[in-house]
Amino acid sequence: MKITMQIIFGILLISNFLLAQKVDPAEYKIQKNQLEEKRDDLLREQASLKKEIDGMYKKIEELDTAIKEAIPKYLIKKYGKKDGGNLALGKIWKGMTKDMMLDIWGKPDKINTDKFSYGVFTQFYYGKITYFFRDGKLIDWEEVK
Repeated sequence: MKITMQIIFGILLISNFLLAQKVDPAEYKIQKNQLEEKRDDLLREQASLKKEIDGMYKKIEELDTAIKEAIPKYLIKKYGKKDGGNLALGKIWKGMTKDMMLDIWGKPDKINTDKFSYGVFTQFYYGKITYFFRDGKLIDWEEVK
């Protein structure tokens, strides 16, 4: 917002200068100096914002690394060494639970659930792949081609 106001101020100064019928050399010099000062202020602010943005990108990279290191530990702690290790590798297998799927793939695009006397059937849709669960356990999956 501050930068936008400074730009507008600069444009107004230039417009006033161009619309003036007579150009007073002293006034021209004052306006020129003001515009140069505003330009220098904007360049300093731009450099400061760039430095701040670069610092934020570095922090994002650090957080990404920390998350990538923490996820396998979390999955192993939650599901045990075998299943947690497989989940950390992105493996999918028949018999895994809906919670396991949610932990590694996140929320599906769509979920359908049907209840019958012989079980609860749920479908998780991730893009072109549908995963089929019976009573919370993965029984099969298919990919639409």
